[in-house]
Amino acid sequence: MHVLHSQRQDPESRISSSLLDLRIPSGLFFALVGLILCGLGVFSPARAAFTDVNVNLYGGLVMLAFGATLLWLARRRA
Repeated sequence: MHVLHSQRQDPESRISSSLLDLRIPSGLFFALVGLILCGLGVFSPARAAFTDVNVNLYGGLVMLAFGATLLWLARRRA
């Protein structure tokens, strides 16, 4: 009986554990910055010095993928 009681979670502990989950705000932040950088990479003709690579676009895609991964992990846990 004691083992079953310790495995149960009351709603208060689930709420407090979800408040400490930093994947949601971090995922939203990285996704937002990634979208902004992707927009700059697509619509801005400026390039980084010493390279022909569109750093804003590729950096934005990486940040967008990372933010989406964090949000997916947070949703999968909940």
